[in-house]
Amino acid sequence: MFFYHSPKSNTGKKLAITLRNTIEKKYAQHQKSRGYSGTVKARNLHVLRKTNPVAVFIELGNIRNSKDQKRIILEDNRQAVANWLTEGLINE
Repeated sequence: MFFYHSPKSNTGKKLAITLRNTIEKKYAQHQKSRGYSGTVKARNLHVLRKTNPVAVFIELGNIRNSKDQKRIILEDNRQAVANWLTEGLINE
């Protein structure tokens, strides 16, 4: 997973870092053999620039990547990611 924030949003950057760190912690706990290498970057995306509340764009995977497809298709995997992101938001 990759996390993007508006280049001008320090709050968005902080939230993106918190979400990324939460996912990293959960991967270490539940997916020890896989590891996690998601990143946080500033992106000049319209959806980030033009949003008034704090915004983070989360890229869950590349739909053309067969491993990402398998991970996203499974309902339990999607629910785990949703739970982990929720935890990150609550902890922010």
